[in-house]
Amino acid sequence: MSTHEWSYLLSAFLLGSIPFGYILCFLVSRKDIRKEGSGNIGATNVLRMLGPAGGAVTLLLDILKGVLPVMYGFQHFTSPYLVLAGGAAAILGHVFSPFMKFRGGKGVATFLGVFAVFHPWSALIFLLGFFSVAFYTRLASAASLTGISLVFFTHLFTRVPFISLIVLFLVMVVALRHRANINAMIRGTERQIQLRKPSHE
Repeated sequence: MSTHEWSYLLSAFLLGSIPFGYILCFLVSRKDIRKEGSGNIGATNVLRMLGPAGGAVTLLLDILKGVLPVMYGFQHFTSPYLVLAGGAAAILGHVFSPFMKFRGGKGVATFLGVFAVFHPWSALIFLLGFFSVAFYTRLASAASLTGISLVFFTHLFTRVPFISLIVLFLVMVVALRHRANINAMIRGTERQIQLRKPSHE
């Protein structure tokens, strides 16, 4: 691989590593989001802490972490494998952020950002699955796991095998970050989506 290609992968990882949820919550509330709610730095926990505006800003920034590397990759490289590897690096950076002692977010928003550019149809299927499950269950984790699974099956039947293997790897990484959520769903204790900032009165 060339220096440019290695620099691309490293830059994608570092971009993915930026903990926007943590930064936003600290700037607004001076609180460490890792000690609040679910302890996750992603948009759902920011939503619980700061309300819809904070959750939306975090969601957008985490999506952009996946969008930008893939856009850059398509503009500068011809290999779709390398482009997807850049997207994968951003997801891994988000999940294993060195700025958070390698304990970052769950990677769902960045995953969506990657496929919104790499394969928009699978991103659309993700959103359909996500919102359908979220509407009936109000569980962000269940909706997220449904969405990423649908992306895998979309690629399994429409893309080349090696691309499907990369997608499967990413799905497994995101799913493993949801282990606690899966256990909570089994016990019936998983937190539901809350659209209002909690009152501390």
